[in-house]
Amino acid sequence: MILAGAMMLDFRGETTDAASMRHAVAVVINEGKHLTRNTRPGLTVITTEMADAIVAAM
Repeated sequence: MILAGAMMLDFRGETTDAASMRHAVAVVINEGKHLTRNTRPGLTVITTEMADAIVAAM
């Protein structure tokens, strides 16, 4: 959903904000600490915690 939001911003011409969102998602995924179980089995992070980490990375 977050990347869909970035696509919407691209469509609206807000490419800098969209790039910031995509970068933040990439940072969180590459860190590997705030991933939900469906992306990394064994972790107990819930969706809102991953979203909070993405917002913090922005």
